[in-house]
Amino acid sequence: MKILLSLRRIPMNANQLARELNLNYRTVMHHIKVLERHGLVSRLGDDYGAPYFISEVLEKNWHLVEEISRRGD
Repeated sequence: MKILLSLRRIPMNANQLARELNLNYRTVMHHIKVLERHGLVSRLGDDYGAPYFISEVLEKNWHLVEEISRRGD
């Protein structure tokens, strides 16, 4: 959820996300790959430092993310 919230605010690469969220780079990469595999985030290009952003499908359905987040509280 933290990754999605951060990427919705501003696209970032995995290294930037790791610093932003104070997480290990490998941990961020693991979760990014899972999110990408399920179509929730996309990557802008194939370069090493290419930024990730939330997918168009997720943006259109962001209200579902908010609902799920509220249920977790």
